[in-house]
Amino acid sequence: MNMFESLSGKVLIAGPSLQDPNFQRTVIVMCEHTEEGALGIVYNRPSPITVSEAMPALVTSSLAGSRLFLGGPVQTDSLFVIHDDENAGGEELSSGVFFGGDPQLLGALIAHLGQGRGIHVRIFAGYSGWGAGQLEFEMSQGAWIVAPLDPEQVLVAEGEDGWRQALVDLGGRYAVLAQAPIDPRLN
Repeated sequence: MNMFESLSGKVLIAGPSLQDPNFQRTVIVMCEHTEEGALGIVYNRPSPITVSEAMPALVTSSLAGSRLFLGGPVQTDSLFVIHDDENAGGEELSSGVFFGGDPQLLGALIAHLGQGRGIHVRIFAGYSGWGAGQLEFEMSQGAWIVAPLDPEQVLVAEGEDGWRQALVDLGGRYAVLAQAPIDPRLN
């Protein structure tokens, strides 16, 4: 009997003991999760550059001054988008939150922003990926805490403090974990 449960549309919060520098104190939106593997986007790692610095062709768009986020260590030369524009397309992750990497999607979002639509768009360089069984193994080791996707956190919140906020939002013992030092062995 297969007991696989997809985490697509959920959020993974790095447990305090996760010391891998690629994922320490990250919060990841799970975009795909099948028995063959998983793909997610780290949403709480703003890069030091703007979207127009990463893509000079977008210098005249309404996204030009937006911060580029680091979605993960895989294919960092590729851009991915998470947004809340139901008319632009992309894969719906959760109610009203969409994901994609298609340049046409980005073009549609820029056009809709130019029309003054009140939508939220985040652009990410790279993604986080796991091979078959890898994420499940990490889950069994307590590396990740599963939470519901909060559109406000994914699309609007700024900065690396998203990790603490995600834990505080879960409440109880998770709110206590939010106060853990970066290296729990030093506590």
